[in-house]
Amino acid sequence: MCGPTAAEGGEDGAKNAAGDPLLALLNRASSDGAKFWRGLCPWLHVEDEGFRQAVRRSVWPYAEGGEALADQADAWGERLVNEGYFIAQPEELSLPWAVDVAAVARGVEALIATGLPPSSILAYDEPWAMASQLDQLVRVVSGGNEPIMDWAAFHVRASPSSPSSSSSSAPAGWPPHRDRGSDDSVHPGF
Repeated sequence: MCGPTAAEGGEDGAKNAAGDPLLALLNRASSDGAKFWRGLCPWLHVEDEGFRQAVRRSVWPYAEGGEALADQADAWGERLVNEGYFIAQPEELSLPWAVDVAAVARGVEALIATGLPPSSILAYDEPWAMASQLDQLVRVVSGGNEPIMDWAAFHVRASPSSPSSSSSSAPAGWPPHRDRGSDDSVHPGF
């Protein structure tokens, strides 16, 4: 359960927000709604029905496609069973992404620079558009499993000297870890 926002918790909420930059941002997000998120990443979409309509027309039709799509999905499915993963090269996909993937990455970097966790990117339409495009592919390749939308977003720097690096002494790459749910839920408001 989140603590009270300044708007909900009166003076105590305002004091908590003043001492916690993340809570202050979340209070602004709560009060300003879509306008807040558009202000952080104006190149991305928030509650944009025109964008959503365009995405609906670009779902990869693996469940409805022709023989070539079925053969490709079968090959990926076999690799998934035998290797535990598969790789879909851009030229193997029947349609291009409906989103600018580099713009989504830039959005994650902008959100991190603001002090928000990477999973904040889910406030935008683009990640959901990508999930929508992948829906039929996931179902066909995995033998009927449906995406459950239990997601997290991460920001993994390629090298300490990368332009988006916030600290040149911080290690790069993905440190040793075990796969489990995101810790974003420990942040108030997530």
